[in-house]
Amino acid sequence: ALADVKFAILIGGFLPKDPTVTQAMWGYKRELLSISSLHLSGTQDTLISTERSRELAALFDENSRIFLEHGGRHVVPTGSGAVRDALRQLLANADETQASK
Repeated sequence: ALADVKFAILIGGFLPKDPTVTQAMWGYKRELLSISSLHLSGTQDTLISTERSRELAALFDENSRIFLEHGGRHVVPTGSGAVRDALRQLLANADETQASK
């Protein structure tokens, strides 16, 4: 169940263009997801724009999400530098969320 998910990492993620599916993802109450999340988007990505990744990130509570742009294309960035720091922060956020439950 979604309640058991501790964190999410979305790389080049996006909301579907189908408005029915997007509405279903938002849910009836339009409540933000409180799952700790890391969203990665490449500034040179020609498949999924940063804007589309930000639209998906908007489903997550801003207090529990991290959005990071990397200089690459539609790839999984290496776990160094800013990406490594963001991963560490994600895990710390997830630990804090679990501890408060």
